[in-house]
Amino acid sequence: MLIDKYGLLISNLSKESSAKIMKSEKHEVLIKSVQKGTVWTYHIRENNKGLSVEHTYNGGFLGKYTRNWHFSGDETEELMLEEIASERQKLFTKMLFNQ
Repeated sequence: MLIDKYGLLISNLSKESSAKIMKSEKHEVLIKSVQKGTVWTYHIRENNKGLSVEHTYNGGFLGKYTRNWHFSGDETEELMLEEIASERQKLFTKMLFNQ
């Protein structure tokens, strides 16, 4: 199961407010959060080329975005989390300050 193989990554991404694992299969996990005016998902898939993480965010008046990351499988989960967190921070800053 993907959730066993990438437990650190999945548990960290699902820690955020009201997040729930909606789907957990051998090669796929879907995490979703719904709060007042904000919906986001992480769709994590594994294939023969590695791991892909698609993050979709709909923040109401803050806007929408979709971001995809592709990891070859050689990266540690810590490095994956760092890359995702860094990119998300840049996107939120851009959204908040229209930069």
